[in-house]
Amino acid sequence: MREKNTNNSNSPENTKASELKEEAISSDSNHIIRRTNRVSYFALVCALIFALLAIFSSGYIWWQYQQYPILLSQSESQTTNSISDLKLSLDALIGRINSLQDANNSARDFVNEIDNRVQQLPERFEALERRISLLQGISDDTRRGWLFGEAQYYLTVADTTLSLYKDRDGAITAMELADAKLIELGDQSFTVVRQHLAQDLQLLRAIQLTDEEGLNNSLLRLMEMVDSLPIVSVPLQNLSNQEQSSVDMESALMRVWLRFKQAILGMVSVERVESLSTRALTAEEQAVIKKQLELELQIARLALSRRQSEVFQTSLSAANILLAREFDTNDARVEGASLLLQELVQLEIDPQYPDIGGSLELLRDLGNRE
Repeated sequence: MREKNTNNSNSPENTKASELKEEAISSDSNHIIRRTNRVSYFALVCALIFALLAIFSSGYIWWQYQQYPILLSQSESQTTNSISDLKLSLDALIGRINSLQDANNSARDFVNEIDNRVQQLPERFEALERRISLLQGISDDTRRGWLFGEAQYYLTVADTTLSLYKDRDGAITAMELADAKLIELGDQSFTVVRQHLAQDLQLLRAIQLTDEEGLNNSLLRLMEMVDSLPIVSVPLQNLSNQEQSSVDMESALMRVWLRFKQAILGMVSVERVESLSTRALTAEEQAVIKKQLELELQIARLALSRRQSEVFQTSLSAANILLAREFDTNDARVEGASLLLQELVQLEIDPQYPDIGGSLELLRDLGNRE
């Protein structure tokens, strides 16, 4: 019986089954080994890629930190040069404005002197007439010629005062004096001249003049409050302190790791973009901006005194744009200044005056006929 079992175990079928089983085990082992090798190779490749990325990221970050001081120094130099050039330009412009203002004051004094002379002319002529009458008897023709010459002179003064100096009140005064002399002549032939004079006087009186003194005071008040207007900016010193504190808190290695992690894992990058309300302006830059606003207002004052409407409106518009761009429009003072500038821009400081030379031409024509 025992021999029979031994023979069965050594049979060819059992031997073949054992071989097949060994081959299957060997095949599975080889497959597992190959699979393990592939996984190891893939892991090695990934590790190499990550290592290369880490090296490149570290090198790029290092290069950025090396370039940042250079770029910052160049930017600071350019900003300093720009501010210096702008200061020189502003100083030159201030000098020109002061010169123009002095010239304008001289012209205004000259106009005032002419007005005073016009006001004194009637008294002088009357005194001269009285003296002539006392010294010798005066004929009617001589008196008529004298009155005619006075009327012609007053109309000439009126035309010159209005056309050259834009002095409406002085022109009206001279025209009224001329009309009084024509009345004193008592000649009906000059009625046409008086009618023309009345029309010119009516047109001149109908023109609404702006309150030059009030406008000038408003611009002066704006100039005085420029220094107190808040500029939309963050002081550069505060930003530097914040950056310095963050540098002290984080080590260089930690920053490299955070940037590397963001580059590898971050699919969406969120960056903070500073708006115009968070610009960093130095004290010098803020002073330049405020000085520019003061200059625009000063130019507007000069244009007002010279009755240059286009320059006046351009300067006020530029000042209003500067307020909206550089200053805090949420502040009540800035908002009030902007509203005042918008109102001033709408004013007409140089109205169109009528031509009053027709009365003088009529008077000369009548004088030549006689």
